[in-house]
Amino acid sequence: MSAGSSGQVLALEYALAADQDLDAIADYYEDQDAWQAALDVPERIREAAKLICHAPRAWPIGVSGVHERVLSDLPFRIAYQVTRTHVRVLRIKHTLQRWP
Repeated sequence: MSAGSSGQVLALEYALAADQDLDAIADYYEDQDAWQAALDVPERIREAAKLICHAPRAWPIGVSGVHERVLSDLPFRIAYQVTRTHVRVLRIKHTLQRWP
């Protein structure tokens, strides 16, 4: 079953690399003395990832072979896989970074 057809909301999990990406994003903003952004940006990315769980197949499969959601209000892309029960966030990359 996938979310949408049955109304089931899938669970969310993060790969280690995605957690490290979020840490690196926060570190970048801290280094820029943008303390509020260091807190807000990773949280906004996490909120966007939660929304994926409601309709995980709404975003296309990119050249990486996995689904990719490009955020409209932040310059980041969330790469993720969908299973029967989970959305697994694989990486979070700035849109200017090479991916895959």
